[in-house]
Amino acid sequence: MEILSLLGVDASILNQFVIAILVFILAKVVLFNKLKEVVETRESKTIALDEKANKNFDQANEVIEKYKRRLDEAYKKAKVFVTHEKEKVIKREEKTVKDATEQTEKHFLSAKSEFEKEVSANRQQLLAEVDSLAGSLVDKVTK
Repeated sequence: MEILSLLGVDASILNQFVIAILVFILAKVVLFNKLKEVVETRESKTIALDEKANKNFDQANEVIEKYKRRLDEAYKKAKVFVTHEKEKVIKREEKTVKDATEQTEKHFLSAKSEFEKEVSANRQQLLAEVDSLAGSLVDKVTK
């Protein structure tokens, strides 16, 4: 007991202990329960918002995937269209080149034929003149 009196503990310790317990109970009822309720409400709202955000994120990912699929399909269709049109243009240009080549060949053959006729005619004319020129050369040399 001597230690208790040295610490300043007297008979009112029991009253102080009861008051402290009553203050704790009162604080628990008034403050801690309200604080616990606020924390739980906030936690439930946070979890609900987190779940809603995850749901929105999943929906956004679905929309992105759908967009990517549609974009890929459009790209494939465009590629097929461009390839088809390219083949049509190539065929048309090949036909144009073939027709131009045939026309050029016909023109060349007709020009060649005319040139050969002209050369043949000139040759005949020159051969006919050779005798007269040879005779006139012989006359001039003998004179």
